[in-house]
Amino acid sequence: MEFELKDGVYVPKAPKFGGFADSAGWCALYARMASNYIFSGKEEDLEHIFWNPGNVWDFAKNNIVVSDIRENFELDYAILKTGYILGIKIPHNEYEERLSHRYKFRFNHMAAYAGDFINDGRLEPWVFHNIEGDVKSQSLISFLCFTGSEVIQVFRPK
Repeated sequence: MEFELKDGVYVPKAPKFGGFADSAGWCALYARMASNYIFSGKEEDLEHIFWNPGNVWDFAKNNIVVSDIRENFELDYAILKTGYILGIKIPHNEYEERLSHRYKFRFNHMAAYAGDFINDGRLEPWVFHNIEGDVKSQSLISFLCFTGSEVIQVFRPK
């Protein structure tokens, strides 16, 4: 994993894969590839190595759910392991609104858990994700607070 200096602290640098993985609307593909990169340490296209392919709306039935957060419960950060994938519900998401008539899904975004790193002087969970075509390495807590989002499901590889 490569690191970059951000606000005086070294944090993991989000891998870039090119093609669809780095394009808007392909967060599930990016999360799978980033997780594979975390597990293997290789930058090549490892699309299906550790995960069964699937879009946001069918990822849960194709992969192993470690945690399923129901209403009024919170994510237990202790269960997160580097490389796990998170299903995140972003409120008022245009992508979800367009697809809601065809698919039923509880979350509309996916990110790969990169490990715990320093953010504003605190150790926080960090994720790699493709948010509307912008590949980012970001504090999960900062992302959730800024967007009003919540983690709905946590997946481990097959």
